[in-house]
Amino acid sequence: MNAPSDPPDPATRPAGPVDPGGGPEPAVTVEVERTFEPGPAFRLPDLAGVPGVAAVSGPVVHALEATYFDTADLRLATHRITLRRRTGGDDAGWHLKRPRRDGERDELRVPLGESETVVPGAVRGPVEGLLRHADLRPVVRLSTTRTVRTLRDDRGAVLAEVADDDVRATRLGDGGAQERVSRWRELEVELVDGDRELLAEVSRRLVVAGAPLSASTSKFARALGRQLGT
Repeated sequence: MNAPSDPPDPATRPAGPVDPGGGPEPAVTVEVERTFEPGPAFRLPDLAGVPGVAAVSGPVVHALEATYFDTADLRLATHRITLRRRTGGDDAGWHLKRPRRDGERDELRVPLGESETVVPGAVRGPVEGLLRHADLRPVVRLSTTRTVRTLRDDRGAVLAEVADDDVRATRLGDGGAQERVSRWRELEVELVDGDRELLAEVSRRLVVAGAPLSASTSKFARALGRQLGT
């Protein structure tokens, strides 16, 4: 769901021109979502009874592959910023996500391009003031099997998406060597054309069904674990 963006935090303002070599302008949206950690006995409740929801469509399964980039000292992760290259699903591309003052996140997205390792200036530029020209390298790789259901109103418009994710995370060391592998399941509910009242009610039903809100700020942060003190 799109909404006006807050002014960026001074630490994430560009130090100079963005993408001086040229390239597409990033698409900017505001991500309004909640993440949950389902227990072993969790079953997705019937969400068709949520006020405003006329139908639940799906499931549709996507195979997602994402590589997360950061500095050697994890400057982005420390500031709850994620920068990734992801394939699969409906929004493949390079994604930069930054926290907002209202608790949500701004998301900047540009197409995949040809290189899998050179970060486009359009998504690096907005955080160059934080990076201070430090090298970015792959630090986490995620393989996710995502099962998506959409909540629709009586006109067929999508109000929200509910994603059930089976996540396999690989922590990468110097030269891309695998250091640690972890696996977990999580749920994401993201608003599309719905409002926050709908998000609150869906969230309430998931918690009652046995999926409490996640303590992690992102999959990236969860994969890093103790390196971020989590």
